[in-house]
Amino acid sequence: MTPNELHNLVLKFEGSKEDYERLLACFQSGELESLLQLPVEEVRLVSAPSETTAPTTAIAQSLETVPQILQRIYNSLESGWQSIEALLAPESPTLAAGWRSAPPLPTQVLELKEARSSLTPSEGFMRWINLDLPEINRQIILIVALMPGESPQEIDALIEVRPTQEQAFLPPDLQLMVIDYRGSVVLSARAEKADPRISFALTGTVGEPFEVKVKLNDFSYLQEFPL
Repeated sequence: MTPNELHNLVLKFEGSKEDYERLLACFQSGELESLLQLPVEEVRLVSAPSETTAPTTAIAQSLETVPQILQRIYNSLESGWQSIEALLAPESPTLAAGWRSAPPLPTQVLELKEARSSLTPSEGFMRWINLDLPEINRQIILIVALMPGESPQEIDALIEVRPTQEQAFLPPDLQLMVIDYRGSVVLSARAEKADPRISFALTGTVGEPFEVKVKLNDFSYLQEFPL
C-alpha cells in the first residue's frame, strides 16, 4: 500500500439498490460533501445486489490527509479560541512556568515547539479558550493540542483544563470528559480540592470524531473535533 493510499478515508454504506442510487445522486449534486464536511473523490458499488434482498454496499472515498484535517479543525474553531503562544508569553510567567513544569506527556515536545511558533496548523497546533463559570464567578482555561500520530491514520491529542493566573487550583468537582463518536464517555476526571490541572493525552483515528466536555454543576461546555 502506498503512502497516498494510507491517507485515504473509506466510508461504507449498506442498503438497497435504490439507496445506492440516492447516495450517488447526492454525490453528483455535491450534497454528499456538504453533509460529510469532507472532500469525496468517488462513490462506487462494491458488491452488486443478489436476486434476494442482500444489501448493497457503496463506498464514499475521501482523500483528505491528516495535515488537511488538522488545518480544517484549526480553521473551524470559534473565534474565542486563541494560540497557546499567548498563554506562554513572557508577560505571563506564572502560567508559562506552570505549563513547562507539567508532568511529561507524549505531546510535551509540541508544547515547547508551539511556544517558539515553529509549527503550522497542518503540522500540529495548540489552542486555548477561557471559559466563564458564572455560578462561582471564576474562569478556567481549556487547552487542546492536536498533531499527527505515529501512523498516517492517527492524530495525537493533549487536552487540559487549568485555572487562570488569579487562581492556584481548579474549582472542586469540575469535570473534564472526552466523548467518542458513539456518544460514550471514554475519558473522565473530576477535580479534587487542590488540583492544579486535569490533563489527558490520547490518540484518535481519522474518521472517528470526538468531543471535549467541561462541566461544573449547571455549567456545561462542549466542543467537537471532527476527525
